[in-house]
Amino acid sequence: MLALAAMLAVGACSTSVSTAVPTGAATQAPAAQSAPTSLSALADNYLALANPVNAAVDQCNKDLNAAGNDLAKLKAAAGECLAAYTGFTTALGASQWGPVQPQVDALITAMTTYDLLWQQMAGATSLSDFQTANNQATVDAGWSGAISALRSALGLPPVSQSTPS
Repeated sequence: MLALAAMLAVGACSTSVSTAVPTGAATQAPAAQSAPTSLSALADNYLALANPVNAAVDQCNKDLNAAGNDLAKLKAAAGECLAAYTGFTTALGASQWGPVQPQVDALITAMTTYDLLWQQMAGATSLSDFQTANNQATVDAGWSGAISALRSALGLPPVSQSTPS
């Protein structure tokens, strides 16, 4: 069974199949910060939050792929993904984003919806339930558009759609 975890958009990250969330990585939100004064500083802050989550997602995807049809392993890996995504969303919300706050708010909203699907996977009672939630997660719930909008507003390059990372 192949599960999907979305990449959160660092340089050459993908929003396509097989991107996983790492275990325990990026699950703690940093303390709230005042907004930097330049887009460059905001972009640096965003990447500082996104890079560890992307690494966590890579590990999670490996764990999901290695789990095969073992529901317990799939659920554990989904829990890892959920922890990373939730940590990222919390960290975004704990920071001030100045002129890109509307894009950050849109991403938080999209990620909150996405998190619900990961909760369903982590709590699945059957392979069928897991796959149903996984299939819904593979259909973009708005997070990739929100990531693209935020990255564009920050002056960052678009996320690569061709290679997961």
